[in-house]
Amino acid sequence: DSAMAPVTMLRLEGCVPLSQRRCNGVAPAHGRGSFAQNAQHPPRPRYRHRRAGIGTQGWRRGTVDRMIASASVSSGGDSARVAVLGASGYTGAEIVRLLALHPGMQVSAITSERSAGKHFDTVFPHLRESFFRSSSTAGSRSQSLMNLELQRVEDVSWDSVDAVFCCLPHGTTQEIIAALPRSKKVVDLSADFRLRDVGEYAQWYGKPHAAPDLQKDFVYGLTEVNREAVARATLVANPGCYPTSIQIPLVPLLRERLISTDDIILDAKSGVSGAGRAAKQNTLYTEIAEGINAYGVTSHRHVPEIEQGLMDAMAEDGSPEIKVS
Repeated sequence: DSAMAPVTMLRLEGCVPLSQRRCNGVAPAHGRGSFAQNAQHPPRPRYRHRRAGIGTQGWRRGTVDRMIASASVSSGGDSARVAVLGASGYTGAEIVRLLALHPGMQVSAITSERSAGKHFDTVFPHLRESFFRSSSTAGSRSQSLMNLELQRVEDVSWDSVDAVFCCLPHGTTQEIIAALPRSKKVVDLSADFRLRDVGEYAQWYGKPHAAPDLQKDFVYGLTEVNREAVARATLVANPGCYPTSIQIPLVPLLRERLISTDDIILDAKSGVSGAGRAAKQNTLYTEIAEGINAYGVTSHRHVPEIEQGLMDAMAEDGSPEIKVS
């Protein structure tokens, strides 16, 4: 890659909340005093809730609003009936929370293979108090949603669904979406349909694409770039976290030729929840807290997605290929 010009430099790193970091051995000040001053009663870390996105999945409300607007019309009602596949994961749970509070949506089905048969509030009990305190109509809908039972994908009644959010791991999504009724609008939050080149997908994700014919029908769901295409789409591939944070600032600059591509440094950081809900030693609190570490440098699976997006921005005048290395 280093022999190819221009070269885009990429650094992918993990981070922890500011309230847990120490600089030069001194804990940061918090509230009325530092951790050292309140050693017996240390303050709880403060986490900023991000309503604009879902953790590391790069979800934006613009994608939903445009997809659901047409779904509502097709269903003949005021709100779209939505199924969330993989609702017991971090991404799926956040999707459910946001949909529950959206006035144009009604969550009618939630799925989970491991938690099938359980009510949503038993899998994520903290959502009952944290996010559903409202006495409004949205709050009432959310309370009833907490009692909704998780089921297996094959048990969903698709006649009662207008749109689908697929929050399953990459590699499992392709065959499931291919089997869905084609009348359903789908937003896929995995990486399975982001890359137009299915050969490149196989190279980076280690297995052949199981639905290559369906790939060409997907629209890349970066609404800041593909707004009109997303509005017309039936199938949307939601962008990854790093590609979202990188393309939003760079695409306009590249399109207008306002920056050189000779040496762009992309320094992106993600919270540890991006690794998913499954327990892994390198993402345990004691392993990752109060520190930061680089991972996947030059080999992160988002590399081809970043290259694809930046090249699209430069494609009009046949500019040299952009490579992340």
